[in-house]
Amino acid sequence: MAYTSINPANGKLIHSFPEHTDREVEAALSRAHEAFQSWRFESFPARATVVRKAAELMRQRVEELSRMMTLEMGKLIQEIRQ
Repeated sequence: MAYTSINPANGKLIHSFPEHTDREVEAALSRAHEAFQSWRFESFPARATVVRKAAELMRQRVEELSRMMTLEMGKLIQEIRQ
């Protein structure tokens, strides 16, 4: 079964994602675990730098992300931008 993203405001399909095999899921989990193993030993200042950069990128893309979140969550765009 594919995973789907449905607009809660109107019930329309936004996107359908193909189902992954057990092997693909295990590989993704393995990569995530490996990333965590290195990330957890980073200093707080180093991790904070990465998180600040992520926040900066999100602020730069606020309109694009707001439109996407409006479709996914069914909220008004004004609520998302806050």
